[in-house]
Amino acid sequence: MNSLRITSLQRCCSIGFRQFSSLRNTFGCRSFLHSSKFFHSTTVRGNDKEELPEYMANTYHWAYVNPRNVALLDNNFVVNTILFGNYIRIQNFALSEIKQGDQVFMPASVYGSACRNIAKAVGEAGRLDIIDISPIQVVRNTRKLSRYPQVTVLRGDARSFDLQAAYDVACSFMLLHEIPDENKSSVVNNVLNSVKVGGKAVFIDYGRPSTLHPVRPILSFVNDWLEPWAKTLWAHPISSFAAPESQDHFVWETERTIFGGVYQKVVAHRIA
Repeated sequence: MNSLRITSLQRCCSIGFRQFSSLRNTFGCRSFLHSSKFFHSTTVRGNDKEELPEYMANTYHWAYVNPRNVALLDNNFVVNTILFGNYIRIQNFALSEIKQGDQVFMPASVYGSACRNIAKAVGEAGRLDIIDISPIQVVRNTRKLSRYPQVTVLRGDARSFDLQAAYDVACSFMLLHEIPDENKSSVVNNVLNSVKVGGKAVFIDYGRPSTLHPVRPILSFVNDWLEPWAKTLWAHPISSFAAPESQDHFVWETERTIFGGVYQKVVAHRIA
């Protein structure tokens, strides 16, 4: 990279360090989600740590629970800065897998415009069902997406939900790197199980930066400081978290990467 581009990256990183946050995100029927025992009322308080799993109450409380920071971070400029100017490209990773009329599931909400654009992509003939473990995220996204009747946002845990073969597309959008390593397999398998035959599971997340990438040491520092489980995706392919028995039901595409390997997309097609 030339010096001008490196300088631009350094400027992005300077802002990102101050405000760093990672993105996160029946057959798709509203009644199915609402009736599931794995989804909960949104009436719990958004800053109530007793209602949250340990990793959210402690490691990610500042990013996804603290009301002041939530308001600050749910902004396209901030998200794009954190992602080194790649937010649109990462959104396009997801949008390229979705068409009008699709029934789409997301196991976590996403800051910025990603959920809104996915709602537009499925259209009123489709559905977008979103869960999130943080009550404040559920409330905020319900309000933010209220103009889209095809969207349902409910409280749920990506580690324990059970939606069997319900969706055309299940999209894990910048979520897996935030999940504790001991729970990554549960999330991956739950996402896979939510897809019906002929559908696909889409995983978009951090990848392994190329060795000489100028942001690699920056990401390494940020991961060690704020994202303790992110580097697992540097060392292990997302498909390795899938249960062995799922191999007979899914065909995994070769991962696609952008920005020198920093971000990846992997798609698993359900064939049986």
